[in-house]
Amino acid sequence: MTELASDSKNRAIQCIALPDEDGDGVVHTVNVQASTNAMADPVGGDITAVHVLSTVPCHVAKRDAGAPSATTSKHRLPADVGVILKATPGKTRLAFIRASDAIADGTAYVTEME
Repeated sequence: MTELASDSKNRAIQCIALPDEDGDGVVHTVNVQASTNAMADPVGGDITAVHVLSTVPCHVAKRDAGAPSATTSKHRLPADVGVILKATPGKTRLAFIRASDAIADGTAYVTEME
């Protein structure tokens, strides 16, 4: 059963389940550089969505089997703007590559949503 947070009128709000003090919850970090880098592990077996944020402009690629490879022709993400992407439980991995207008390397944060 999916359980979502709700607003004051009891309407569902999709949100991120942040890792708690006990370490529950997963945030994958990926270096965003001039060459492609991918998540070391796929998302968890019960994860159907991830929140993605990069500290620099980049391109992202998704793959549900094996290692993905990002190129500058893949979907572009601006810096410091979070997006929610659909994930296949236990399979999805994301890869990132720095956009040509990025002035430095950065980090992508992939937060598993529950």
